[in-house]
Amino acid sequence: MKTIALIGCGALSHIFARNLLRILPGEFRITGVMARHAGSAESFAETLDCRFFTEIDPLLALKPDFVIEFAGGAAVREYGEAVLRSGANFIPASVGALADPEFFNTLKTAAKESGSKLFIPSGAIGGLDLMQVYALKGDARVEIEDVKAPRSLEGAPGLKGRIPSATAEEVLFTGTVRDAIAAFPKNVNVAVTASIAAEAPNAQVTVRSVPGLRENIHRISLSNGLMHAELSIASKPDPANPKSSTSAAWSVIALLRNLVSDVVFF
Repeated sequence: MKTIALIGCGALSHIFARNLLRILPGEFRITGVMARHAGSAESFAETLDCRFFTEIDPLLALKPDFVIEFAGGAAVREYGEAVLRSGANFIPASVGALADPEFFNTLKTAAKESGSKLFIPSGAIGGLDLMQVYALKGDARVEIEDVKAPRSLEGAPGLKGRIPSATAEEVLFTGTVRDAIAAFPKNVNVAVTASIAAEAPNAQVTVRSVPGLRENIHRISLSNGLMHAELSIASKPDPANPKSSTSAAWSVIALLRNLVSDVVFF
């Protein structure tokens, strides 16, 4: 049985843990959880019958096979290299942290030197297999439009304190994927995922605010000299955190199921 340690004890971690143990019984065991606040870590650990921590070193001392992050981009940047160098495989839900090519290369080097793997989940989108096909051909052109309700975008650095209109549709951002994640660090992880999978660092991103919208919508356009594809994915936001989609937790479960399945989809 493979062991898992979790970084983050919020809503997505709870969704992940509850459904992982139901869908893949006997395949994985959660041995430890970590959060900055001991209270939330302890109460979560009690439901899982595992240990809890507020620092990374004792969590890694458990020697988990996989460390999964549901705590935000700052946690990926702070702990990602240490996780991989410990020999554990790392699955970050906050893929936006990998928009920094220097940091991404640091993680790839750590994985190579330690023999561990950095797994990038699909999150709230799909089609990463197709995007990798485009990457093989080369010169992939990628455009991503993220469409969300105004409430889910409030507080983003790119808004500079402005509150999106509650009555009128607005385009709040257009630009490169790296600038997009800096402006909307909690909203455009999927854009970073798509740009990495397609090896398109110059992918263009549009962030649109639509009042009354009840779903997060991601539209992705891929093209090169041979093919063209249009993907559109809509998912319900997490009721506890409208900036993210509950499908982010489910995508990690699907990844793990693929790893232990006799039949592997790609």
